[in-house]
Amino acid sequence: MPLGGTVSLTVYGGNWLVNDPVSIQSRDYWFKVTEMLQQNWALIDSGNDGAKVYFVTDTSGVFDELAFASEVDADAALRRNDFRRFSEDPRAASYLRCPEPPFRHSPHPNGPIYSSGRFWKSTLLRKGAGVAGSRQTP
Repeated sequence: MPLGGTVSLTVYGGNWLVNDPVSIQSRDYWFKVTEMLQQNWALIDSGNDGAKVYFVTDTSGVFDELAFASEVDADAALRRNDFRRFSEDPRAASYLRCPEPPFRHSPHPNGPIYSSGRFWKSTLLRKGAGVAGSRQTP
């Protein structure tokens, strides 16, 4: 690829470009420690058509997302998958710093690790959400 070129990725049944901005309203951060000194972050945005969880890196890159029927379902799914709400863990503020906006699309080295189902326990996903490979319950 020539220097300064653009990489186009197809994810979640749609197209996005690396570094395209992502508008996320929530600042109610969730986190999951995945390795020593490494964690994944999640933010839940709710709307009339359900809730969407955005998965974010320490450097504000959005690398995956899942859609749910409601914010309550998204909350339960995050807890089931070992994410913790940052505001509920007083010790976390002493060793973690939340990623800050602006958020942008950024691929994960292992691809869409949660929406693929590889690292996600069964959830109540919104029917027809177009999340590739995710396990859905009726």
